[in-house]
Amino acid sequence: MPETIRLEGPISLVGAEEHPHAARRLREALPSLQWQEVASPVEGTPVVRLRRDDALPEGAFSLSVEESSNPPAVEVAGGPFSGVIYGVEELIQRRARQVGNAVGVAMFGALAATTGVINGVHTSALIASGAFLAGALLALFARRRRAVAAG
Repeated sequence: MPETIRLEGPISLVGAEEHPHAARRLREALPSLQWQEVASPVEGTPVVRLRRDDALPEGAFSLSVEESSNPPAVEVAGGPFSGVIYGVEELIQRRARQVGNAVGVAMFGALAATTGVINGVHTSALIASGAFLAGALLALFARRRRAVAAG
């Protein structure tokens, strides 16, 4: 079992204004935490930071946990449009666990000891991209077939 950090009580949520859907998902999924939407962290409170990273491709995200900072900090960085949302879903569904009135956040196994960062493209982004591509190819072939039949 990977190591965890403990988040409880008031949490500074930085970046909620730019990422309202991701912030709403955090509040809904982890209601025992007292989310404070702020522009910069409130001194003495753990921080969850949502931020866009244009260096990441669409749908990609990076999760990092700074356990050495006191209080702890979790950052969800994502590529344009959906990266932060996918990162928050990864955090909620696979990394965070309710423990009484607190939330334990997994340190991402062995990667936490080396870099503390996990990069990924959410599975649903890959499926959606594949489905779009398949649909586009089918439409192209159907048009071509009609053109040959008419010609």
